[in-house]
Amino acid sequence: MANNRRRFCLSTFPANKFERSKQQWRNDIIFAMTLPDFRDDGWLPEGHHAITWDELCLTFGGEPGTPRRQIVERLLLWRDRAQSHRLPGRLLLDGSFISTKAAPGDFDAIFIGAEGVEEILVQNPEARLLLSYQVCKELYSADLLFFSEAALRKFPEFCRLDGFDFSKDKKPKGLVELKL
Repeated sequence: MANNRRRFCLSTFPANKFERSKQQWRNDIIFAMTLPDFRDDGWLPEGHHAITWDELCLTFGGEPGTPRRQIVERLLLWRDRAQSHRLPGRLLLDGSFISTKAAPGDFDAIFIGAEGVEEILVQNPEARLLLSYQVCKELYSADLLFFSEAALRKFPEFCRLDGFDFSKDKKPKGLVELKL
């Protein structure tokens, strides 16, 4: 099918600093699913749409020198640093970056840390900084929130993921979900 084609996204992580196994290389060659069309109001249809990092770059990356390209470069830098610290989880992206807006200002996200992420954060202060709202705002121009899977289960009334599911005028809209 035309929608199942191999896509690649350049990483900002220097190749000479990261040894990769054959399996890791195989995992990077992914068949991506196409996002649904944007609605007339510029948002994705309601729901959480799982995509690959390659599809994110192709769909939302913009032209060189544009605000979109700068945002995707900062997002990839954050992703590469999170992966270098072995932070497992998924990222829900929201806001104008994943809309048809020509010049978004930042990316808005919720990082949902997989099982065991708390132990990594206790042992690794640099990994903890990657999930600091203030640090993410300053270094990546990002509004990033963090919940662990355990916290989502234990405190669902406080760790709400549905806050991003609505536009500012309270209309349901879609999000993009990426695996880390």
